[in-house]
Amino acid sequence: MDKARISQVYGYLVCLIAVVTFLVSLNSAVGAALDLSDPQYSGRYYADPRLASFEAYRLELQQRRGLAPVAGEAPAPEPGDTAALRAAFEEARQEHLRSVRFQARRELVTSGLLAVVAAGLFVVHWIWLRRLGAPA
Repeated sequence: MDKARISQVYGYLVCLIAVVTFLVSLNSAVGAALDLSDPQYSGRYYADPRLASFEAYRLELQQRRGLAPVAGEAPAPEPGDTAALRAAFEEARQEHLRSVRFQARRELVTSGLLAVVAAGLFVVHWIWLRRLGAPA
């Protein structure tokens, strides 16, 4: 194999890898943008299902303390003060939302930078390949 042929194979491989990298990072960026639009229901990061509603949060705490109602019985009394429990729920929910937003922004930025680098590599190598194949 001569030097020009090896150069062409290298150039086309870099272009192929750049296209695949661009598509993967674009997919990741779209997912992060969707997570950022509604972080409460993000499926890509740890989502605590009990933070979906206050009632689910309260039931989870009752189950953890062994106070969950048994089928056919009246519901167990609520543990602690409702206002304090609601405040704890809101704080946990806000912390979860902050965490998902941060992770989604970080993924959006890193995926965006990777897409830009992949596009740059593709353009540079494609132009180089066109010049390499031009008649002298």
